[in-house]
Amino acid sequence: VDKVCQSCQICTRFCPGEAISPEKYDFHGIPRWRINTPKCEPYLFKLFGCKICMMVCPFGSRGKFKEDYKNTAKSIREAKTREGLLDKIVEQSGIDFEKLNVPVVEHYPDGWDSEK
Repeated sequence: VDKVCQSCQICTRFCPGEAISPEKYDFHGIPRWRINTPKCEPYLFKLFGCKICMMVCPFGSRGKFKEDYKNTAKSIREAKTREGLLDKIVEQSGIDFEKLNVPVVEHYPDGWDSEK
């Protein structure tokens, strides 16, 4: 995806607010494209949730990689609720959530800040 994005940049060209930077920047050690929120918001609100960048992206719902997009979008939708997010964490990490679901009172009957 990253190499395609770097050479494509169609989202950058179509963004009406010119809010997507063509160059990456370092965000906590992760190279990312910057979205200038103040430039994006007027179009986002004026155009009822603009999303032009997502519509023109070849990885988007109508693009060349639409099946991959649908799977990713489904995962994101499922993770939007607290329960869905926890299910995704369990699924991805293998952590047994039931072991984590222990009432605090059981461990700290005198309160969470008491010495055990």
